[in-house]
Amino acid sequence: MVTPEFRQIRGNVTSASKYSVIIGRKKYLDFSGAAMAVGYNFIHARDILPPISYLVYHNRYTERLISKLKEMSSFKNVAFSTSGTEACDAALEMNYGNALASFEGSYHGLDFITNAVSNGEGIDFHNRIVHLKFPNSRMDDSTAISINEKILRKASRHFSLERGAIIVELIQSDGGMNVMSSNFADALKDWLNEYSMRLIVDEVYTALGRSGELFLSKKYRFKADYICLGKALGAGLPLGAVLSNKEYPLFRNNLISMQAATMFTAAVALKVLGKVTEERISYVRRMGKYILDEFDQYAGGYDVHRCRCPQGPWESY
Repeated sequence: MVTPEFRQIRGNVTSASKYSVIIGRKKYLDFSGAAMAVGYNFIHARDILPPISYLVYHNRYTERLISKLKEMSSFKNVAFSTSGTEACDAALEMNYGNALASFEGSYHGLDFITNAVSNGEGIDFHNRIVHLKFPNSRMDDSTAISINEKILRKASRHFSLERGAIIVELIQSDGGMNVMSSNFADALKDWLNEYSMRLIVDEVYTALGRSGELFLSKKYRFKADYICLGKALGAGLPLGAVLSNKEYPLFRNNLISMQAATMFTAAVALKVLGKVTEERISYVRRMGKYILDEFDQYAGGYDVHRCRCPQGPWESY
């Protein structure tokens, strides 16, 4: 079983299917490739269109994609990028110059700002970046909340947090597959209110049915200022998006990058979104519960259900 981390697996893949890869004489159940290119099996040769840029030409595919994302998310504005990293970078850039906060163990990308907020520790006083604790197997909610309150108070004594932004993954991947609890989510809402900060939710991994929800942030009842999308939207092709309720001068013709949401990638994204039905999301929930129950039998007493989002991500099974 391949872990969902950014490290290459030794050996060359000689064959692959929707759910597995063949390396040498061994067959591996694949939880990694699908993370990077989920939805690729939705695409057929007949879906391939010319890569006409929306920066120059309007086209019905990109326009339909904008309308579809607005309808699905209830957000007013959509700006397209070529990746989840670029989407997170653009959302952070909208708050650049103000304080930024993220969580230890987070991963938001490898661009300048996303790299600066990812996987850091403590307070970066020079760049006004605060790295908060995220609950995990070694730190419970109450401990993380207590430490974070001290960190935020200390940071606020050195620079203003007002009008800054907190970026968060609701399920961390690089940090060790840590799922935010409802208790910790409530604390995060309190910090946003207390320090008048905006909320950026990085849903590159969790949106569009991958967590058993269309948008996991809505399950937590977060009122996000920005939602960032990536891999799942373009079936592994270069496409991401920032959803927001405000217009900003960075975006021109709904684009962050001139190569974003071309006629081709928009058509692919529409195919993907057409497959994200309630029936498919229910299947994800059923399989999620089944996999957890199977792991329970081999966990040696370790509770694989210990971390779940409000009422568990699969409470409806």
